Amino acid sequence: MIPNPYPGAFFVVEGIDGCGKSEQVGRLFRGISVGIGSTVIRIKEPNKDGLYGKKIYEDLYKPNGLHVTNPFGFQRWHSCESKISLRNVVIPALRVGNIIISDRYRPSMVYGANNEAEIEELTRINEAILGEDFIWPDAIFILNVSVEEAIKRLMKKGRKLYGHEKKKVLYRVQANYRLFARKYPNCYLINGNESIECIYSKISSIVQTVLIPKGLLSGGDE
Repeated sequence: MIPNPYPGAFFVVEGIDGCGKSEQVGRLFRGISVGIGSTVIRIKEPNKDGLYGKKIYEDLYKPNGLHVTNPFGFQRWHSCESKISLRNVVIPALRVGNIIISDRYRPSMVYGANNEAEIEELTRINEAILGEDFIWPDAIFILNVSVEEAIKRLMKKGRKLYGHEKKKVLYRVQANYRLFARKYPNCYLINGNESIECIYSKISSIVQTVLIPKGLLSGGDE
């Protein structure tokens, strides 16, 4: 992985399904789009319409899909989809000084791991696939919400839960995210059980510490 060498800024919001990522990505996008001279681009990984993204989402609804039978192989699909996004969207935008806000990125590899050793192995796999394109975000916000609250939020959406949204999976992945946050740089573990406004305030404050030194925040965040 390579620390972001470009003038633009790269932010990622992560966490278990139902943690409130999309809400915070949207608020951050609207907040830093005000009063800056750079373009702000919002993306989501995996891209449901992407080459590998389609396969990923289809597989998640299969009881015995690759995500169950071969979690590392499934994460390779994610890595390949991410490489496409990095080459086509993320790196070109960062190179010209723009800002990327991503709903998930490679920290989501923790879905495929059972322990810290497997997280490290998945990191090596990602490094092999992404190579020189493996740009590390300026800040990764991991929303740490209780599994019970996450399930409650998911059920409110009124849809069938897929493989990665089952309770036993979320408990495992939540623990993995905590391990990840302690081991890897630029990770901020945010209490996702707090109010939406409180969570956003914490994220926004950290974002400013990245944007101001890069000269990307001229009008101030909301």
